[in-house]
Amino acid sequence: GGSNGDVNMGPNVWPRDELPFFEPRVRGLYDQLTGVSQVLFCAFAEALHLPSDTFRAHATENARATMRLLRYAPGAVSEGGSGVASADGGGEIGISAHTDFECFTLI
Repeated sequence: GGSNGDVNMGPNVWPRDELPFFEPRVRGLYDQLTGVSQVLFCAFAEALHLPSDTFRAHATENARATMRLLRYAPGAVSEGGSGVASADGGGEIGISAHTDFECFTLI
């Protein structure tokens, strides 16, 4: 999952020389968001009148959790556009249509 990369994705690549503070801050954010997700798992279960640990029981160390850092510049993606940057850098910026495979996505 989150700390050392996924065997299917490879290890995380960090800009340690250029931004030495980046990795510890992103790891800290990941840990904080993992805590938020634990709270949300309980809230979802309780909203469905299930025991509060119903979903948390499956959120183990072996569960897949992914964090992607994406930035959408204001107005960068036009309505109906693909969201993919052009090769010359003059096109749209963002991420194309996709499916998230996690239980839920925090934006």
